[in-house]
Order: sequence, then structure tokens, then C-alpha cells
Amino acid sequence: HPGQEVVDPSKHVPLTFSWKRDGVIIAGASNLGYLIIADDEDTEITCSITTSTSPGTEVVSDPILIGAIFEHPVSPLTPSPVVAPTSTTPAPVVTPAPIVVPPNNGKLDILDFSPHLAEDTPFSVLPDETVRARVDLVAPYIRGIRTFACYNGLETIRYAKSLGMTTVAGAWMDSRRGESQAELNCLINLAKTGVVDLAVVGSEVITWNGLSASQIIDYINQFKAAVPDVPVTTAVKYEALIQTQNHQVIAACDIVYVNFYSFWSGYHIEQALSVLIQEYGDIVTLSGDKPVWISETGWPSNGSCANGAAVPNAANQERYLSEVLEWTTKQDIVLSWFDAFEAPYKDGSEGCNVASHVCRSCMLYCSFCHQS
Repeated sequence: HPGQEVVDPSKHVPLTFSWKRDGVIIAGASNLGYLIIADDEDTEITCSITTSTSPGTEVVSDPILIGAIFEHPVSPLTPSPVVAPTSTTPAPVVTPAPIVVPPNNGKLDILDFSPHLAEDTPFSVLPDETVRARVDLVAPYIRGIRTFACYNGLETIRYAKSLGMTTVAGAWMDSRRGESQAELNCLINLAKTGVVDLAVVGSEVITWNGLSASQIIDYINQFKAAVPDVPVTTAVKYEALIQTQNHQVIAACDIVYVNFYSFWSGYHIEQALSVLIQEYGDIVTLSGDKPVWISETGWPSNGSCANGAAVPNAANQERYLSEVLEWTTKQDIVLSWFDAFEAPYKDGSEGCNVASHVCRSCMLYCSFCHQS
């Protein structure tokens, strides 16, 4: 990533360094360390080392393959300097203020949002004007927006906040430590600008993305140390959070943020709402006095096969949406609905080719979701 420094460990003999990109000398790169830049993406970086004590002798380092570089600046976390105490009075503890979500006034609480359409490269960073135009499509129907990754969600959050929306900003976390740390640093930097109402460190990482509960808690605690006044959570599937070894995640979060999918659990539409209500109650019991928000739910409008007794069609989707909205409104439960646009690149990844159609769950509010 930009800002990552490759450093030779030898510091005890007079050395001359010559850094190379795919075997070609990099102009001006003759120091002990070399700072990776965008031009280094998908190249091999090596360092040739010579010493005045052995003229003519050259040692070449093993090549370092530089992979994809995120297209956003990342500032690594640095520890604060240690300052001697000047008073015996303990420093005040900074805790996040409660998030006040305004009355829905017929609008969806929060829409899980990616700006990408079928013609876009999945997960790419889109031009700011494109992002704003797609936020404008959903803005009349929602009062909050949620992103899943920081590197391609910056403008979504900034623009949504300028429109007065509740902003739920995510960092995409997985088993790739470098990429995950870069995402976390990006989220920290964004939150420090005052545009984030709730930070979400990872989505379903305990289930799919190779992190344990303790690992995701470590990332959450990093965020808390850097931005103590912004509430932070992680999105967890219901099936994962009810497992005893994962209960510790609840204690680490300011808001308990949970994915509930009666469809993916194979329930008939007649049972879908009652299953959601029962599962939500289970999490409320585990969470004590902490607020529990629904981070994802939905029902696909189409697909090549049923999932058990759960049948993907528009009528079931409309019914599920209507029933869930009525229940969450009456119970004053904050709902994040999945999601904004068709996602054909997901078809086949979650079975039955239904994943791309979950977006049509917003059909009662957003007629633009009906894309062919």
C-alpha cells in the first residue's frame, strides 16, 4: 500500500542502495528505505546493495511482489507520545454519544448501499460524480445509508452526510492483514472528519472471512482508541453471534449489529417474520441494555431455485418487506435493508442465482431498483 516502507535490515556496514522496479533502476531511490507508490502495483521490487569494503561486490535482495494498491491514501496508526502526568486527576473517559435516528416519516431507516451497477467493475472506485448521482436516486426514500468498504465508500458517506442522512460507514475486513489494516486506517481517518455516525469494522467476518472473534475485537479496539467519540460495531450473522465463543463480540460493540435472513435459513414466507422476531429477541436477551440494530435482512425477487421452503419471487419479497417494516416501525427497531442495486456479479456465489435479486427488497420505495 502507499506509505508502506521496505527496509533492508543491515545497518552496520557502509552500504550503497539501488532500488529497482522489474529490474529497472528507480530514479532517486538510493536510500535504505523505499516508499511504495502507485506505479509499483503488480511489479517486482528489488534492492541491489554494494559496499565500499568489497568493491565490485553486489548483493541483490529477493524480489518483493507488489500486489494491488488501494486507491485511497492510508495513514498508518502511530502511537501517541507518552506524556508525564501533570495532575493526579484522572482523565475523563470519552464515550460515544447515542445515535439519534430521526422519525422515519415513511422512509427506510438505513439502506445498505453499494453504488455499483451491472455495467461497473465490481468493488471498483467510481468517480465522485457517479457516486453522488446514485445516492441521489435513493435519497428521497431513505434517511440513512450504509457502506461495506472504506476505500470505495468515501464519497458515499461524505455526500450522504451533506444531505443530512445517518451515516453507517464500513471497513472491509478479512484474513489479509495488510488490506484489513489499510481499510481500518481509512475508516479511522474518515471518522475523524466528523462524517461517520456509526463505524462498522467488518461484515460477517467471523462466518466467511477468516477472522476469529478475538481478532475482530482487536480491530474494534484499535478504532476505539483512535476515535473514542464515534460508536463502533461489527456486522455479524445471527447464526454466528448466538454461538457461545462469539458472545464476547457483543461486549466490544457500542451497538449490536446483526444480519437476519429467514430466506437463507430456508423458511417459508409464512414463517419468515415470526422467525425474524424470535431471532431478534434472542440477540436482545444476549445484549442486555445495549441497542440491537438489524444490519441486513431481505428477500430475493427472483432466482433459479428455492432455498428449502423459501421461494424467491416478487410477491414474497413484497410481503416480507411490508411485514418487516410494519414490525420494526411499531417496535422502534433500527433497520438496515439489503440493498440498493442489482448485483449480477454475486450470482452463483450464494446458491440458486438469487443473490443479485435481494436488492429488489426496496421495491416499495425505490422503483429504480427494477432493472432488467
